[in-house]
Amino acid sequence: HKQEWYGDNWSDLSNYVKKRDNYQCMAYKIGGPKCGGRFPPPFAGLLHAHHIVSLSKGGPNHPKNLITVCSECHGALHNKYLGKISNKQRMAASRV
Repeated sequence: HKQEWYGDNWSDLSNYVKKRDNYQCMAYKIGGPKCGGRFPPPFAGLLHAHHIVSLSKGGPNHPKNLITVCSECHGALHNKYLGKISNKQRMAASRV
């Protein structure tokens, strides 16, 4: 469950990071795609707060370790580290 990993204040923290980054995809700053898409409210739901250093590697839930990325770039960032997966595999994983 997301709340167990991210904590009770994840929604507030995520919203803070999106606002801090002016609702713009910043994936390019950490080696991701150079999208630069901007999704202000009411479209902010298309944005995610991404951990620069993942929780599994000891990264904290702190604004300095979070960056705003759009959903498409978020997937690309994770695929960069997980290796390329097929659309069929991605669809199967999304059903879990």
